[in-house]
Amino acid sequence: MRTNVGGEAGEQKCQRLRIDAAAVGALQEILFKETGVVLKKDSEEMILSRLGQRLKRLEIDSFGQYIAYVNQHYFKEVNFLVDALTTHETYFFREASHFDYAIGEIRRQRKRDVKIWSAAASYGHEAFTMALLLAEYSSFGTWQIYGTDVSPSSIERARRATYNQQDKNKIPDNLFDLFCVDKGDGTFTFRDTLLQRTIFEVFNLLTPYKSNFFDFVFLRNVLIYFNKGHQDKVIEHCLRALKAGGFLILGHSEKMAARGFALEALSGGIYRKL
Repeated sequence: MRTNVGGEAGEQKCQRLRIDAAAVGALQEILFKETGVVLKKDSEEMILSRLGQRLKRLEIDSFGQYIAYVNQHYFKEVNFLVDALTTHETYFFREASHFDYAIGEIRRQRKRDVKIWSAAASYGHEAFTMALLLAEYSSFGTWQIYGTDVSPSSIERARRATYNQQDKNKIPDNLFDLFCVDKGDGTFTFRDTLLQRTIFEVFNLLTPYKSNFFDFVFLRNVLIYFNKGHQDKVIEHCLRALKAGGFLILGHSEKMAARGFALEALSGGIYRKL
Protein backbone atom coordinates (compact mmCIF):
# COMPACT_ATOMS: atom_id res chain seq x y z
CA MET A 1 0.00 0.00 0.00
CA ARG A 2 1.30 3.46 -0.92
CA THR A 3 1.26 5.91 1.97
CA ASN A 4 2.85 8.99 0.38
CA VAL A 5 -0.52 10.71 0.03
CA GLY A 6 0.76 14.20 0.89
CA GLY A 7 3.58 13.94 -1.65
CA GLU A 8 1.21 12.79 -4.38
CA ALA A 9 -1.25 15.57 -3.56
CA GLY A 10 1.52 18.19 -3.67
CA GLU A 11 2.77 16.87 -7.01
CA GLN A 12 -0.75 16.83 -8.45
CA LYS A 13 -1.35 20.37 -7.18
CA CYS A 14 1.83 21.57 -8.92
CA GLN A 15 0.79 19.79 -12.13
CA ARG A 16 -2.70 21.32 -12.00
CA LEU A 17 -1.39 24.88 -11.58
CA ARG A 18 -2.62 27.08 -14.41
CA ILE A 19 -2.63 30.79 -15.11
CA ASP A 20 -5.45 32.64 -16.83
CA ALA A 21 -5.46 35.86 -18.84
CA ALA A 22 -6.64 37.95 -15.89
CA ALA A 23 -3.69 36.86 -13.73
CA VAL A 24 -1.22 37.42 -16.58
CA GLY A 25 -2.68 40.91 -17.05
CA ALA A 26 -2.37 41.70 -13.34
CA LEU A 27 1.28 40.57 -13.29
CA GLN A 28 1.97 42.59 -16.45
CA GLU A 29 0.50 45.67 -14.78
CA ILE A 30 2.56 45.26 -11.61
CA LEU A 31 5.83 44.65 -13.46
CA PHE A 32 5.22 47.56 -15.83
CA LYS A 33 4.37 49.87 -12.94
CA GLU A 34 7.48 48.96 -10.97
CA THR A 35 10.06 48.65 -13.75
CA GLY A 36 8.62 49.71 -17.11
CA VAL A 37 9.34 46.19 -18.38
CA VAL A 38 6.67 44.85 -20.73
CA LEU A 39 5.78 41.24 -19.98
CA LYS A 40 4.85 39.60 -23.26
CA LYS A 41 1.36 38.21 -23.77
CA ASP A 42 2.65 34.68 -24.37
CA SER A 43 4.56 34.54 -21.08
CA GLU A 44 2.38 31.93 -19.37
CA GLU A 45 5.03 29.18 -19.38
CA MET A 46 7.72 31.53 -18.13
CA ILE A 47 5.47 32.74 -15.29
CA LEU A 48 4.57 29.19 -14.32
CA SER A 49 8.20 28.08 -14.24
CA ARG A 50 9.44 31.10 -12.29
CA LEU A 51 6.58 31.56 -9.84
CA GLY A 52 5.21 28.01 -9.48
CA GLN A 53 7.55 27.13 -6.62
CA ARG A 54 6.76 30.45 -4.93
CA LEU A 55 3.05 29.62 -4.86
CA LYS A 56 3.84 26.17 -3.53
CA ARG A 57 6.02 27.63 -0.76
CA LEU A 58 3.26 30.08 0.19
CA GLU A 59 0.69 27.24 0.05
CA ILE A 60 -1.34 29.19 -2.49
CA ASP A 61 -3.44 27.15 -4.90
CA SER A 62 -3.98 29.59 -7.79
CA PHE A 63 -2.55 32.68 -9.43
CA GLY A 64 -5.75 34.53 -8.57
CA GLN A 65 -4.98 33.93 -4.91
CA TYR A 66 -1.36 34.94 -5.50
CA ILE A 67 -2.40 38.29 -7.01
CA ALA A 68 -4.53 38.89 -3.92
CA TYR A 69 -1.52 37.96 -1.75
CA VAL A 70 0.71 40.41 -3.64
CA ASN A 71 -1.81 43.21 -3.21
CA GLN A 72 -2.09 42.44 0.51
CA HIS A 73 1.69 42.23 1.09
CA TYR A 74 2.78 44.51 -1.73
CA PHE A 75 6.01 46.01 -0.42
CA LYS A 76 7.16 42.66 0.93
CA GLU A 77 6.38 40.62 -2.18
CA VAL A 78 6.95 42.98 -5.09
CA ASN A 79 10.76 42.72 -4.94
CA PHE A 80 10.51 38.94 -5.22
CA LEU A 81 8.09 39.32 -8.11
CA VAL A 82 10.41 41.71 -9.97
CA ASP A 83 13.37 39.38 -9.39
CA ALA A 84 11.44 36.39 -10.70
CA LEU A 85 10.02 37.99 -13.82
CA THR A 86 13.02 39.99 -15.05
CA THR A 87 15.72 38.24 -17.08
CA HIS A 88 19.26 37.98 -15.73
CA GLU A 89 21.11 35.99 -18.39
CA THR A 90 24.72 37.13 -18.31
CA TYR A 91 28.31 35.93 -18.38
CA PHE A 92 31.84 37.33 -18.49
CA PHE A 93 33.01 38.79 -21.83
CA ARG A 94 29.55 38.49 -23.42
CA GLU A 95 29.59 40.15 -26.88
CA ALA A 96 33.36 40.55 -26.51
CA SER A 97 33.72 42.99 -29.42
CA HIS A 98 32.12 45.69 -27.26
CA PHE A 99 34.76 45.30 -24.56
CA ASP A 100 37.52 45.20 -27.18
CA TYR A 101 36.27 48.47 -28.63
CA ALA A 102 35.95 50.17 -25.25
CA ILE A 103 39.41 49.25 -24.00
CA GLY A 104 40.88 50.04 -27.43
CA GLU A 105 39.37 53.54 -27.31
CA ILE A 106 40.61 54.06 -23.75
CA ARG A 107 44.11 53.05 -24.82
CA ARG A 108 43.96 55.25 -27.92
CA GLN A 109 43.01 58.27 -25.83
CA ARG A 110 45.46 57.26 -23.09
CA LYS A 111 42.72 57.78 -20.54
CA ARG A 112 43.38 56.93 -16.89
CA ASP A 113 40.39 58.58 -15.25
CA VAL A 114 37.58 56.50 -16.79
CA LYS A 115 34.04 56.19 -15.49
CA ILE A 116 31.77 53.45 -16.82
CA TRP A 117 28.11 52.70 -16.17
CA SER A 118 26.87 49.12 -16.52
CA ALA A 119 23.21 50.16 -16.62
CA ALA A 120 21.65 46.69 -16.49
CA ALA A 121 24.32 45.03 -14.38
CA SER A 122 22.47 41.86 -13.38
CA TYR A 123 24.92 39.74 -11.33
CA GLY A 124 27.94 41.92 -12.12
CA HIS A 125 29.56 40.00 -14.98
CA GLU A 126 29.58 42.96 -17.38
CA ALA A 127 30.97 45.40 -14.81
CA PHE A 128 33.73 43.04 -13.70
CA THR A 129 34.67 42.24 -17.29
CA MET A 130 35.49 45.92 -17.82
CA ALA A 131 37.16 46.05 -14.41
CA LEU A 132 39.51 43.24 -15.43
CA LEU A 133 40.46 45.02 -18.64
CA LEU A 134 40.91 48.39 -16.94
CA ALA A 135 43.00 46.87 -14.16
CA GLU A 136 45.28 45.29 -16.77
CA TYR A 137 45.61 48.59 -18.63
CA SER A 138 45.81 51.03 -15.72
CA SER A 139 46.37 49.46 -12.32
CA PHE A 140 47.09 52.84 -10.76
CA GLY A 141 44.54 54.90 -12.66
CA THR A 142 41.45 56.41 -11.08
CA TRP A 143 38.90 54.44 -13.07
CA GLN A 144 35.53 53.60 -11.54
CA ILE A 145 32.67 51.35 -12.61
CA TYR A 146 29.05 51.76 -11.51
CA GLY A 147 26.66 48.84 -11.92
CA THR A 148 22.90 49.27 -11.51
CA ASP A 149 19.92 46.97 -11.77
CA VAL A 150 16.25 47.11 -10.82
CA SER A 151 16.52 43.75 -9.06
CA PRO A 152 17.67 43.96 -5.40
CA SER A 153 18.71 40.29 -5.28
CA SER A 154 20.81 40.69 -8.44
CA ILE A 155 22.62 43.68 -6.95
CA GLU A 156 23.20 41.75 -3.73
CA ARG A 157 24.81 38.95 -5.73
CA ALA A 158 26.94 41.45 -7.65
CA ARG A 159 28.12 42.99 -4.39
CA ARG A 160 29.09 39.56 -3.06
CA ALA A 161 31.24 39.13 -6.19
CA THR A 162 31.44 35.36 -5.80
CA TYR A 163 31.39 33.27 -8.96
CA ASN A 164 31.69 29.58 -9.89
CA GLN A 165 33.78 27.35 -12.14
CA GLN A 166 31.53 27.92 -15.16
CA ASP A 167 32.09 31.66 -14.76
CA LYS A 168 35.85 31.11 -14.40
CA ASN A 169 35.97 29.36 -17.77
CA LYS A 170 34.91 32.60 -19.48
CA ILE A 171 37.86 34.61 -18.12
CA PRO A 172 41.26 34.51 -19.89
CA ASP A 173 43.82 32.68 -17.76
CA ASN A 174 46.23 35.62 -17.61
CA LEU A 175 43.56 37.96 -16.25
CA PHE A 176 42.33 35.38 -13.77
CA ASP A 177 45.85 34.83 -12.41
CA LEU A 178 46.45 38.56 -12.05
CA PHE A 179 43.20 39.78 -10.59
CA CYS A 180 41.11 36.91 -9.21
CA VAL A 181 41.26 35.03 -5.90
CA ASP A 182 40.35 31.33 -5.67
CA LYS A 183 38.31 30.85 -2.47
CA GLY A 184 39.09 27.13 -2.23
CA ASP A 185 35.48 25.93 -2.35
CA GLY A 186 35.01 25.90 -6.11
CA THR A 187 34.27 29.64 -6.23
CA PHE A 188 36.35 32.75 -6.77
CA THR A 189 36.20 36.48 -6.27
CA PHE A 190 38.28 39.50 -7.33
CA ARG A 191 41.20 41.27 -5.73
CA ASP A 192 40.49 44.36 -3.65
CA THR A 193 41.95 46.59 -6.35
CA LEU A 194 38.90 45.69 -8.49
CA LEU A 195 36.29 45.44 -5.74
CA GLN A 196 37.09 48.89 -4.39
CA ARG A 197 36.47 50.51 -7.78
CA THR A 198 33.24 48.71 -8.63
CA ILE A 199 30.03 50.08 -7.09
CA PHE A 200 26.62 48.40 -7.36
CA GLU A 201 23.27 50.07 -6.70
CA VAL A 202 19.59 49.19 -7.08
CA PHE A 203 18.24 51.61 -9.68
CA ASN A 204 15.33 51.98 -12.09
CA LEU A 205 16.38 53.13 -15.56
CA LEU A 206 13.16 55.11 -15.98
CA THR A 207 14.53 57.69 -13.55
CA PRO A 208 17.53 59.98 -14.23
CA TYR A 209 20.91 58.91 -12.86
CA LYS A 210 24.02 61.08 -12.96
CA SER A 211 24.67 64.01 -15.30
CA ASN A 212 27.62 64.46 -17.68
CA PHE A 213 29.54 61.88 -15.70
CA PHE A 214 30.37 58.73 -17.68
CA ASP A 215 32.77 58.00 -20.54
CA PHE A 216 30.94 54.76 -21.44
CA VAL A 217 27.43 53.51 -20.79
CA PHE A 218 26.73 49.82 -21.41
CA LEU A 219 22.97 49.44 -22.02
CA ARG A 220 22.88 45.98 -23.53
CA ASN A 221 20.05 43.50 -23.90
CA VAL A 222 17.57 45.43 -21.76
CA LEU A 223 15.77 47.82 -24.15
CA ILE A 224 14.01 44.86 -25.78
CA TYR A 225 11.92 44.53 -22.61
CA PHE A 226 10.57 48.12 -22.81
CA ASN A 227 7.96 49.68 -25.05
CA LYS A 228 9.04 52.43 -27.47
CA GLY A 229 8.15 55.28 -25.13
CA HIS A 230 10.15 53.82 -22.27
CA GLN A 231 13.03 52.91 -24.59
CA ASP A 232 13.28 56.57 -25.54
CA LYS A 233 13.17 57.66 -21.90
CA VAL A 234 15.93 55.21 -20.91
CA ILE A 235 18.18 56.35 -23.77
CA GLU A 236 17.56 60.00 -22.86
CA HIS A 237 18.67 59.29 -19.29
CA CYS A 238 21.77 57.49 -20.53
CA LEU A 239 22.69 60.35 -22.86
CA ARG A 240 22.23 62.80 -19.99
CA ALA A 241 24.65 60.69 -17.94
CA LEU A 242 27.26 60.57 -20.72
CA LYS A 243 29.94 63.19 -21.24
CA ALA A 244 30.07 64.86 -24.64
CA GLY A 245 31.89 62.45 -26.94
CA GLY A 246 31.13 59.54 -24.62
CA PHE A 247 30.05 56.13 -25.88
CA LEU A 248 26.69 54.37 -25.60
CA ILE A 249 26.86 50.61 -26.19
CA LEU A 250 23.66 48.71 -27.01
CA GLY A 251 22.97 45.04 -27.60
CA HIS A 252 23.23 43.90 -31.22
CA SER A 253 19.46 43.45 -31.49
CA GLU A 254 18.66 46.90 -30.08
CA LYS A 255 20.21 49.22 -32.65
CA MET A 256 16.87 50.46 -33.97
CA ALA A 257 16.15 52.04 -30.58
CA ALA A 258 18.98 54.57 -31.09
CA ARG A 259 17.43 56.16 -34.16
CA GLY A 260 16.47 59.81 -33.81
CA PHE A 261 18.99 60.63 -31.06
CA ALA A 262 22.10 62.82 -31.26
CA LEU A 263 24.36 59.83 -31.72
CA GLU A 264 27.01 58.88 -34.25
CA ALA A 265 26.68 55.22 -35.19
CA LEU A 266 30.07 53.49 -35.17
CA SER A 267 29.82 49.70 -35.37
CA GLY A 268 27.97 46.77 -33.83
CA GLY A 269 25.69 48.74 -31.49
CA ILE A 270 28.34 51.29 -30.48
CA TYR A 271 27.45 55.00 -30.62
CA ARG A 272 29.23 58.25 -29.80
CA LYS A 273 27.31 61.08 -28.17
CA LEU A 274 27.41 64.19 -30.32
